[in-house]
Order: sequence, then structure tokens, then C-alpha cells
Amino acid sequence: MVRRSLIAEDLDSRVTEAVLGSGRYKSSYEAAKLLGLSRDTVTRRVNGLLSRSQARQEQQILSPAQESVLLKWIKQLIY
Repeated sequence: MVRRSLIAEDLDSRVTEAVLGSGRYKSSYEAAKLLGLSRDTVTRRVNGLLSRSQARQEQQILSPAQESVLLKWIKQLIY
């Protein structure tokens, strides 16, 4: 599970770089190519669509803050 989170976090950071680094790249296609991303993903984000995790936030039982508190509590139990 942690590995998936790291992979997703890396992907999100590269997509954010592609979207916000508009001055560095001539087009979304070039940004996608240089950052190793899908052209469609970058284009969708540039056009304002949310990432999967952002789009599904409403369906989550716990809020990010609640998840954080729960994680801290679990770590205290383990250590």
C-alpha cells in the first residue's frame, strides 16, 4: 500500500510539473514526453479535470485529516 502511494505521489508531482511548468514547455505534448507521462493525462489536467484521488475525495469515509490522526494513533500502538 505504501508503495502505491509513493508511485501515485510521484505521478502527481510530475503531472503538476507538466501543468504548472507552462513556461518551460512549448506544449502539453512536449511536457508529457519529457516527463514520461501520458499526453492524455496532461491534457486533461491542463483542461481542469481532477486527479483520481481528488475526484473520489467525496466518496471517502474518512477525511484526510482523520486519516492522518488515525495513522498517528496506529503508529503509537505499534511502537
